[in-house]
Amino acid sequence: MTSLLRRAGLALALLVGLSSGSRAAAPALNEAAPLFTLPGKSAPVALQALRGRVVLLDFWASWCVPCAQSFPWLEGLHQRWQGDGLTVLGVNVDKQRKRADAFLALHATTFPVAFDPEGKVAAAYALPGMPTTCLIDRQGRLRRVHTGFRAEEVLEVEAFIKSLLDEAPPAVPTPEHP
Repeated sequence: MTSLLRRAGLALALLVGLSSGSRAAAPALNEAAPLFTLPGKSAPVALQALRGRVVLLDFWASWCVPCAQSFPWLEGLHQRWQGDGLTVLGVNVDKQRKRADAFLALHATTFPVAFDPEGKVAAAYALPGMPTTCLIDRQGRLRRVHTGFRAEEVLEVEAFIKSLLDEAPPAVPTPEHP
């Protein structure tokens, strides 16, 4: 019971923090997604390095029940569409890495995970809640933000991801056509 109360308190604190007036403005849709480099499981993860791929950027926390529910779906997307140009990138917002590691031990994934313990990247994206999924197109533009995880919305989100994957990849400049 104490653990449940502690988690509820953490969730409430996050939501209060996310809804405070000091929060940064949310990035605009169809504009450049905020770039970042964060520590990963074994090496730093840079959003800029994923340009040319569709990125599903999923912000999650160890105490978030819908986050745990979404992980099998995220892993399935990763397995199904990574060869077609999709990168699923999880960004953990726990202040203590050991909590994230314990969560990952229970919810094994093969997609990359980055760690944002100071919440700087979460603040740059002005997260409305947990989990928040940001879809970024091949040109690095933020195209959609989805909060929460509800099984009845999976097909709609997958259709949007598929539409991003079907868009033409960015043109690669040639010496005669910069």
